[in-house]
Amino acid sequence: MSRRAALQIGGLAALSVVSSAAAQATPGAGSTGSDATPASSPSGNPVVQSLPPVFQYQDFQFVFLITLGSAYEQASDIGECFATAARIKDFDCDSWVNEWKSLADRMQGIAAQAGDRPSR
Repeated sequence: MSRRAALQIGGLAALSVVSSAAAQATPGAGSTGSDATPASSPSGNPVVQSLPPVFQYQDFQFVFLITLGSAYEQASDIGECFATAARIKDFDCDSWVNEWKSLADRMQGIAAQAGDRPSR
């Protein structure tokens, strides 16, 4: 079986699970309606709305979230990200650059001690 076929089968299986779950949650489709989504649910994306911002300056917040997301690919460390963010003054671009550069220099020093060459 090819990778494409496996992904298509997996996608179809996921679609059927989502479809059946949606049908069960839809009022009138075998449900009493008591477990339907309440009218007071937040509109829009609830994940984004529930995140407490680290920065009020939206550009800083956006790049910070991208940096946190890179932890999945092991390109950042969540603890280091939050520790660096704690030292940054909101709306101060010099502070932003200086703190991230300080972290990068420290990581480069650790890599040099381990014998790794810096990537260019």
